[in-house]
Amino acid sequence: MFKIGDIVAVKDGVSDPDYPDQDMTSFRGRVTEYHSKENTYSIKLDSISLYSIPIDQLRMIVLDGLSYAEISFDAKDLELSSARDTEDDVEKAVEEVEKKTFFLHLDFGDIIHSVLEGLGRFEYKEAYERWNEFLGKKLTFPVSARTTEDLSHYHVPVGVDVIINSLHFIDDSFGIICEARYGGSKHQLMLADLEADGECGKYIKAYSQWYANM
Repeated sequence: MFKIGDIVAVKDGVSDPDYPDQDMTSFRGRVTEYHSKENTYSIKLDSISLYSIPIDQLRMIVLDGLSYAEISFDAKDLELSSARDTEDDVEKAVEEVEKKTFFLHLDFGDIIHSVLEGLGRFEYKEAYERWNEFLGKKLTFPVSARTTEDLSHYHVPVGVDVIINSLHFIDDSFGIICEARYGGSKHQLMLADLEADGECGKYIKAYSQWYANM
């Protein structure tokens, strides 16, 4: 019988209860709850265990709506162990892992993750700069695009074709502003209000998804 707060380790050969292909041998954590009916214990993983979870595994956990920080195991699959970190280390690790996982549930989560890896969710200035650099390399100008929002205040209606000539500047409130041509005139439009086809469209959509969910 373990007590709340005990440090326990997962025994050799034990898999994740939700993902049998994922070996959890030597994962450690702190007991947070005992479930007498099932004779299982919930443990909050330590920081070393959290950092060792592969990104593909994190993606599955996020998509399935489960927790990567706390897992329940049968009592027989756990044994007493010793601490490898502090609870402050665990909180810091949870924050770091959250940076990797926050956008993974989106259609273009992999692209978003690759662009923003290491940044916190609210580091907007740095994020805009990374997107601007990334898209500057990935987009081949001019890009044929369409408006997805009513931009009548820019004299550009929704659903019309425009040509993106360049990424113009970054606005703190409206994100990446591009220079686009419509009806023989140049306009400065929010990139997040546009869509395109092909490879360029994929990267613009990834940016737009991030913008809509940041």
